[in-house]
Amino acid sequence: KRPYDFFDIKGVYEIIRELLAVEINITTDARPSYMEEETVSLCIGKEPVGFLGRVERTVLEEVYDIKRDVFYAEISLDGLPDKDIFEQKFVSLVRYPSVTNDISFVVDKKVSHADIYKNIIKLNIKELENVEIYDIFEGKNIPKEKKSMTYALLFRSDERTLKGEEVRERVDRILDSLKKSFHIQLRTL
Repeated sequence: KRPYDFFDIKGVYEIIRELLAVEINITTDARPSYMEEETVSLCIGKEPVGFLGRVERTVLEEVYDIKRDVFYAEISLDGLPDKDIFEQKFVSLVRYPSVTNDISFVVDKKVSHADIYKNIIKLNIKELENVEIYDIFEGKNIPKEKKSMTYALLFRSDERTLKGEEVRERVDRILDSLKKSFHIQLRTL
C-alpha cells in the first residue's frame, strides 16, 4: 500500500543478520556502480561481505523498464566466519505442548524491536522457544511520542508440560526486565 524505502531492505537485513547469528556492521563506503547514494556496505570487522540499498533509476528504467524504486541486498556467505550454521541439524519430535502468551505494551518510539528482542533473549529463559512481534501501532489512544508493541511468547519444556503459574512467572520476569530497561506501560489485549 506504500512505496518501499531504504528502511524496508534494512529491516530484511536485520532479520537475516539475526538468523545468521553473526555481527555484520553497516558502513558507508564504496558502492557498486548500479546502486544509488542510498547504499551501505556490510562488513565483519573491516572485511566487506556485502551491501544493501537502492538500485539506480537509470538502470531500472533503461535495462529493465521498471518505473519504481527497487532495493537490493547482497551478502557473501563465503565471508561469514562460521559456515557450519548451514549444516543440517536434526532434533527429536516435540513431546510436550507449547504455551503461547501475548504481551502488549506502550513504549517510546525510539525503542526498536531489536532492542526489545535482545532484552528478552538476554534473560536466558530455558523454556522460551520463540519471541515474535505481530503488531506495532501508533495513533488513536497512543501518545504521540509512543507506540504500542505486541509480542507472542512461546514457551515449551522438553521434559514436561509447563504449568500456568510457571509460564506466568517467566512472563512476569520478561515484563519486569522491559519495565526496568525501557519503562514500558502494559496494555490489555
